[in-house]
Parts: sequence; structure tokens; C-alpha cells
Amino acid sequence: MADYALARHAGPITLAAGAALALLDLARWVLERPDDRVGMMADPLFRVANGAYFVAFIGLAIALVALHERLATAATA
Repeated sequence: MADYALARHAGPITLAAGAALALLDLARWVLERPDDRVGMMADPLFRVANGAYFVAFIGLAIALVALHERLATAATA
């Protein structure tokens, strides 16, 4: 088993980031207005949803590193 804290929590990090990404994608879908893209992008709620989507994507990148640590440790043992 991995000794690193990040690798130990790889599963919960991945689930949390994936769930957040899915929920934020639904929020972005609800706020979507294809006929008025400029107005949609000026909407503060849409901007907050996009910022949170970016943070969730960074969470998935961290989860990828955590899973790599966990699998690399398991592969060398």
C-alpha cells in the first residue's frame, strides 16, 4: 500500500472531483442560452459555474496524480 497521503485518498478524491464535475456540467447546461451567447457569458452565475468547473477539473488532475502514485507503488511491490 502507498505511504503517501495523496495516494491513500486517491479513491475519494476521484469520486468527489468526478461528482463535482458532473453536477457543475448540469448547472452549466441549465444556464446555457445558445441564442444569446454574449449575454450568457456576462451572467455572473454562469461565470461562477465556469470557475467552479475549472476548480473541479483541477481536482481531477490531482486525482490522476494520486492514482498514479498508488498504481506505481503497487506495481513496484
